[in-house]
Amino acid sequence: MRVIGVTRAALPSANFEPLPWVSSFEETGLVLAHNSLASAQRIIKLNDPHMTGLSRFLGIDQTRHAFGAMEKSPVALAMENKELAMPVSVDYLPAAGDIENMVANALRVVERVRQQIDNRFTLLDIERIHADQAIDLRRQQQPVFTLSPATAGLYIALPGKLAFFDRDPPLTPDFRAAATLLHSYPADFC
Repeated sequence: MRVIGVTRAALPSANFEPLPWVSSFEETGLVLAHNSLASAQRIIKLNDPHMTGLSRFLGIDQTRHAFGAMEKSPVALAMENKELAMPVSVDYLPAAGDIENMVANALRVVERVRQQIDNRFTLLDIERIHADQAIDLRRQQQPVFTLSPATAGLYIALPGKLAFFDRDPPLTPDFRAAATLLHSYPADFC
């Protein structure tokens, strides 16, 4: 097979080789892992009064733990996404008497990226819960505090805004409710 303008290249043409698109999926997994780690860090920093000037764990006088325990879930999700980003396309053994000596593990790669995307939506919703609480606390401190137009639009437009947390309720129901929020919301919400 000769391709005009291409030299010194091996271009297999005997069988369909999924490795090029599988590699792209694995690259997507790496991006999702980095993005998830950044999200978990933002959540931790929102809980830190030295970073925000807000109360520890975004609580008030009536709360004891506030959002402190909420850090564990995003860290666990970010670590899972980091683990899922490890390449599996190179993890194979030749089969069929060494005839099938290339395997891309495409199905497993796609399953892992799908799980990372689901985890990422959950992380975004947990981050949103933290950001909503931080905004409400900031407005209590500074009544004239304003958001940028894009942030204000998102803060107001997203359905299911949770009430201000002024006690230590079990947060699992809120996490479950928030986990599906961004899945169903249009991509052009801002």
